[in-house]
Amino acid sequence: MRTAEQLAAVLETEAEVSGELLKAMEKKQQSLITFKADVMAEAVDSEQSLLRRMRELEYEREKILADIVSSVPALRTKSKHPTLTELVPHVNGKTGLRLSELAKRIKTVGLRVQQTNQQNRLLLDSSARFIKNTLRILTDDNSRPLVDRTV
Repeated sequence: MRTAEQLAAVLETEAEVSGELLKAMEKKQQSLITFKADVMAEAVDSEQSLLRRMRELEYEREKILADIVSSVPALRTKSKHPTLTELVPHVNGKTGLRLSELAKRIKTVGLRVQQTNQQNRLLLDSSARFIKNTLRILTDDNSRPLVDRTV
């Protein structure tokens, strides 16, 4: 049987990885602003690796949470997939407080990740429009090929 302490350890790791993900996304954002493709490639690789790690941690968290919920009668009848927020009141002492704090921390970082992702999407869209407009100007509305094949 898995314990709330094990859940807290997984959440702690998840919070750390979330923070690293946010840093990688902010690095990508800076590379978009400063036009540094090599830095962007590093940041994207880092993001992908961190997202895989997050997926593994999330899977582990779900398994531990399911084990714990199966031992708490009040939660077994509530819903098929109780949340961490529903579990916290049933965990006593410091572990309950720690779970609550970690859940808040992960949620806060998650919101910042979403905001940064949205900002990055806007920057990418803006860059794509700029490139498209520049190509349109250079090629007379894309009617001429960019490379003269007669050379």
